[in-house]
Amino acid sequence: MDEERKQTELHPKIEAILDELGTSDSECENHCRELFFNGEYDNVKQFRLKDLQSSYYRCLSFLASAVSVSKSPNQSNLPTILAEACEACADYKREETLRKLSAAFNSLH
Repeated sequence: MDEERKQTELHPKIEAILDELGTSDSECENHCRELFFNGEYDNVKQFRLKDLQSSYYRCLSFLASAVSVSKSPNQSNLPTILAEACEACADYKREETLRKLSAAFNSLH
């Protein structure tokens, strides 16, 4: 679990996805993550609109929605939202790995 994370009452599955997502190399994406931990879920969702290609923002946006749904009496949509967050997290990790490999390969010339 991230050391900088404040104690939260998040659903355990949300915590697991956040742990896997980790921090980003992007200052802006990390700012969005900080907003998430500060409970500014509407602002987190706005970041998604700023960069529709960012899997990091997509994941945090789904998790922001998951927080709201996990606290409501009707949690029927929670599994779908969590699954979407998992897919966005996996996409981010894949993209991150490809960026790192590209940088490594380009430095070998």
